[in-house]
Amino acid sequence: MAICQLDHASRHYGSGETLVKAADAVSLSIEAGEFTVLSGPSGSGKTTVLNLVGLLDQPTDGTVSIQGTATGTLSDRALTQLRAASIGFIYQSFNLVPVLSAVENVELALNLAGITPPGGARAAATKALEDVGLGELLHRRPNQLSGGQQQRVAIARALVKAPVLVIADEPTANLDSQSGTRVLDLMRALNEERGVTFLFSTHDPMVIERARRVVHMKDGRVHEDIRASSGEA
Repeated sequence: MAICQLDHASRHYGSGETLVKAADAVSLSIEAGEFTVLSGPSGSGKTTVLNLVGLLDQPTDGTVSIQGTATGTLSDRALTQLRAASIGFIYQSFNLVPVLSAVENVELALNLAGITPPGGARAAATKALEDVGLGELLHRRPNQLSGGQQQRVAIARALVKAPVLVIADEPTANLDSQSGTRVLDLMRALNEERGVTFLFSTHDPMVIERARRVVHMKDGRVHEDIRASSGEA
């Protein structure tokens, strides 16, 4: 069963002459263990598709399913619960709470999702930060961390809930090339060693080069869907 399935999913805005087809009849299946990039220029529809997959928006037409559950008939509360339990998010702007320490930011994700891991939220948050190489920086606030370190906190926050899918929206956009490379290498290692499923939105060639699958968007549609052959990427 696919983790996420889009079946002729569209997202339109406006009407008549002002109709904008941000996503137009997109069919896409994301399987467990994928390391997939949605690529394309600004306005191609990749962020819209990411928002549909992440249940941040609902399609005008078509369906979006998460682990076989069609989301179109779910209430707002049910959508929020499904998103909180199943999907982790990594943003280009990190989106960390500035007054909280690294471990508190990660712990907050568990509290908001209503998840209490064995051993408690603090222990789980600490372990998640240790896993991304920040075990010695648990109590630093975001303004005491570099951009690459902040993005690692964001990765730990996304992973601490053990989601079935991690969505990364332009995760290297605010990083220098060296920090971006380290963050990408970390995510690729998590994919290879733990089977974490990643779906990226980017136009960064560095991210695209590391992908196992590249879905190129154009004018709100899937233009190409390319999978790396064995031994590549």
